[in-house]
Amino acid sequence: MGSVNGEGTMGVLWKLELATAAKHRLYQRYLDAWWPILLQTNQRTGYAFPRVTLLDAFAGPGRYEGKEPGSPVFILDRLLNHHAVERMNLSRSRVHLVFIERAPARYAHLVSELVAVFGPLEDLPVRVEVRRGEAGKDSLPILTELGAWGNPILGIFDSWGSVNVPLEVMAKIARNWSSEVITTFGPNWFSRREELNADFPDTVFGGRGFWTPATDEARPDERWRAWLGTYRDALKRAGFGYQLQCQHLYLVFGTGSEAGLRAMKDAMWKVDGPSRSG
Repeated sequence: MGSVNGEGTMGVLWKLELATAAKHRLYQRYLDAWWPILLQTNQRTGYAFPRVTLLDAFAGPGRYEGKEPGSPVFILDRLLNHHAVERMNLSRSRVHLVFIERAPARYAHLVSELVAVFGPLEDLPVRVEVRRGEAGKDSLPILTELGAWGNPILGIFDSWGSVNVPLEVMAKIARNWSSEVITTFGPNWFSRREELNADFPDTVFGGRGFWTPATDEARPDERWRAWLGTYRDALKRAGFGYQLQCQHLYLVFGTGSEAGLRAMKDAMWKVDGPSRSG
């Protein structure tokens, strides 16, 4: 999570920033709740989802300069070592983890890092797919290839730079059963946004009329709130019945599930405090 768009801006590895570490704690807390909700058999109905897919669309190289684990490593580790793992009925046909990384050097490092930590990926009790590609262009085809549609998907779109995933990708996930998305804005997004062709945010927010009002916010300390609120509205139009934003972490969450909403609120509260989300 948190890969840089293109190469040359950073090397293969980079320093783990405090804001990124806080986001990782949020993801960990949320996933600790999400995995058992989705993978355990419902005690009341006796039903279990036949397949669950997690997509980390900006996966990064798997490690930071200080040796801290990247999101693919801690996501897989916390799943395989979850306290409820014996009740989750893990199998390679049922649980898919998809990690997409655009940059060739970081993709290669991610593959080697996962193998170094977990051994041959084909021997794991869940299916792990590491793909080279672009989040906006390749997420939907990969999900289709893996047969993810019709069962729960969690899409994590955590880029370091521009929010560059078309809203139609979010809408497709929103229409899918019991699915959710987490999208983050990079800390330099606002300054970079002003350099972009207006057609670019049109695809992200669903049209010029939806995002241009946010450009009128003159107070620097309120700009992030305006843009996060604008994207939160976009996820609502995409079809997510519930949306949360976390100002401090530049993060927006969309879900159609009350259970997912409660789990994310709890994770945000524990990581960032009550004054930062809503």
